Amino acid sequence: APVALFHSRFHKKKRVLELIDLWASLPEAGWLLALVGIPEDYTVDMLRKHASARGLDGRVVVADGTGTPHPYAISDLFLLPSHSENFGLVVAEALAAGVPAIVTDSAPWTALDANGAGCCVPWEQYRETLSAALSISRAELAAMGARGRAWVAREFTWSRTAELLEMFYKSLR
Repeated sequence: APVALFHSRFHKKKRVLELIDLWASLPEAGWLLALVGIPEDYTVDMLRKHASARGLDGRVVVADGTGTPHPYAISDLFLLPSHSENFGLVVAEALAAGVPAIVTDSAPWTALDANGAGCCVPWEQYRETLSAALSISRAELAAMGARGRAWVAREFTWSRTAELLEMFYKSLR
């Protein structure tokens, strides 16, 4: 089955509970939601119980990601519906692994759309955007992921960062 992955801290600002509730509101599409993270505000058990109470047994799996390899290789789509993010390194990691992303516009990833690597939308549009993404073929999701990987390789390297810093410092003169 295709896998939608949330991989981050299990913190209130990440909207983990809201993501589970949203997933429960979507029609069964044969997808699995994998929640893998570092327990903080929520434990793995709390999230499992929350998902089970919404009838999501078999549609949602929750795992402690502490000290484990990143799970991007098992996913077809990356989800980060945060209330706020400074950068959202996990988005860059997902893209670098070739996984397209759907994030909220509280993260600085608005260029996802322009690069054909996913969507950056307000929370109020997240359900509609996710629902549409779940109907995209795995081949098209893989193509989106490839565009994301190319974008990250082009724009988020040490050499590109050094180039941007050099331009910035020159502009200060």
